[in-house]
Amino acid sequence: NLKEIYARFRQPSPITVKNLQEEVKTLKNEIKNLKQNNISIEYRLLELEGIEKLRNQQLINNNQTSRSNTPPMDTNYLNLITTHKWHCTIKLLIKNDEFNLIALIDSGADINYLHEGIIPSKYYEKTTEKALTANNSHEN
Repeated sequence: NLKEIYARFRQPSPITVKNLQEEVKTLKNEIKNLKQNNISIEYRLLELEGIEKLRNQQLINNNQTSRSNTPPMDTNYLNLITTHKWHCTIKLLIKNDEFNLIALIDSGADINYLHEGIIPSKYYEKTTEKALTANNSHEN
């Protein structure tokens, strides 16, 4: 049948800029949600790993010393907590320009990816500018 053949090879409707913008917006929201879910899963994983390490440490402590010398469970648990990271939306105003950015806040600050060379230098630019902390002192 000629109509079936024509229907099979019929051109789809043209894609408009508005359709593309809506799709980009949807994809950005999905990425944002996935990042937030990933952060919460990482946090939960760290929490579970900490509990497992605490149990192992308590078993070792119980085998080596008596119960009276073992530190309380809460103290051991605090020693096992590692760094936490959050994504935060930032509105940066420079003169008349406005930038909406997403920043990664790292509470640990013990891992510096740039100094370790984990992030290739082609993805960042060195600068002589210095950042100030909230109390106006220089960052190290």
